[in-house]
Amino acid sequence: MNNTTLFKYNAYTGVRSAGLISIESVTRNQSIAKIIMAASYLANTIKKADFSLNPTVMEKFARLQSVKALTWMTDQGPEISPVTTIQVDHNTMEFYNHDCPAQCQAALAVITMDPVSYQVKGSLKRQKGKCSLKVEEIYSGGLPLPGQRIL
Repeated sequence: MNNTTLFKYNAYTGVRSAGLISIESVTRNQSIAKIIMAASYLANTIKKADFSLNPTVMEKFARLQSVKALTWMTDQGPEISPVTTIQVDHNTMEFYNHDCPAQCQAALAVITMDPVSYQVKGSLKRQKGKCSLKVEEIYSGGLPLPGQRIL
């Protein structure tokens, strides 16, 4: 790759490190109705959701343009499932996900287009495909204090 036209004569863009990944599992494709996404977005913006725990962190989870992943432990190890839209109200996050268990402890992480990431942990409950995570702990996922507990 370093011999391609783009990289060959440029001291700043050469490939310095390369890696190889091994795919261990693939989650099933999940879809969510556009009306549910729109309703979630409107609920967080028009309603002026009450982010009572930490407004900065909760706002990141409410964003549409962010990557969110839910994880919980099983006998076989951790299970991970993507989450699309989240409604945040006080200390509870609500979202649709058919893979999450009926009740357990879980963690939800967010990565935004800004170099920002956070993780929340709490009690997860599911009824008819709608999940609610009661947030009990909040952690920073990136710089300047990766892994530090915020709440």
